Amino acid sequence: MAYESVHKHVHIKAANFDLHKVSAAAVTATRLSKQEFFKTSRLGRSLPVYRTFPKRQTIELRLFANNQQGLPSVYNNAIEECKTDPAILIFIHDDVYLSEYYWAEHLYDALEHFDLVGLAGNKRRVPRQASWMFLDDKFTRVAMLPTTQ
Repeated sequence: MAYESVHKHVHIKAANFDLHKVSAAAVTATRLSKQEFFKTSRLGRSLPVYRTFPKRQTIELRLFANNQQGLPSVYNNAIEECKTDPAILIFIHDDVYLSEYYWAEHLYDALEHFDLVGLAGNKRRVPRQASWMFLDDKFTRVAMLPTTQ
């Protein structure tokens, strides 16, 4: 596989390989301990359902528990690990709840047609909302509040 990192986002460009012979790994980082991740995080609570997917495809979990690094560093670490053992990497935040049982199958279907597959979303959808990042049909965005540290 060829790998490239662009700005703070990590992109993977897949080479020609048989998708169903390469392992897949969900990569996530959390500030929680491993035990707390599975007990309290949305992703951790939703993962047990997906131990074995349709078509017997297993998705491994690469969990960076007790994480204090930025996501670009975590994702680049996963890419480095993948250089010696190629895998399809699925970068997913710990606040995502997986509610679609066939999401892995949909991912593999999409990878048959595209080198890079992504998904972005929002908790709510209102009529005529232009996209997930806008609050309404007038393109109103959420004001970013300054952080205090």
